[in-house]
Amino acid sequence: MMMNYSSIRVSTTFFLTLLWSYAAIAKLLDPSLSLSQMRNQVFPNWMADVLAFALPFLELLLVTLLLVKYTYKVGLYLSTLLLTAFTLYIILVKLLVFDRVPCSCGGVLSEMSWTQHLFFNLFFLALSITAIYFEKLKHSPADAIAERRNMGNKT
Repeated sequence: MMMNYSSIRVSTTFFLTLLWSYAAIAKLLDPSLSLSQMRNQVFPNWMADVLAFALPFLELLLVTLLLVKYTYKVGLYLSTLLLTAFTLYIILVKLLVFDRVPCSCGGVLSEMSWTQHLFFNLFFLALSITAIYFEKLKHSPADAIAERRNMGNKT
């Protein structure tokens, strides 16, 4: 069980860190483009301005949280929350809830359609939810008892 958990944790950390790093760096390298793309969404300009400024720093915070052992779970939960918000937004766009369909812009992802974007997000969302599931399994009472027994056998 520990081998599976370990590989899932490493894979999740790798992929989510790659995702958030890319997203943050792309926004920080060209803040005017990032702001323009955010203003092309359905949000009011004041909200687009706040999001264009705050998102790259939130994404870098997520990278840090995911890479530090003691904050990994917080990073995982916050990643899942942010991915859920992004995914719900895409679903609302696909359902034509808004007055218009905004561009699906964002670096390399700008070449993706909203449907491709949705599947991309669902992949990362499933990855983070799977990691949370294994995180909970790792800390189950049965595992704690087994761990104590193994520690007793080593002495």
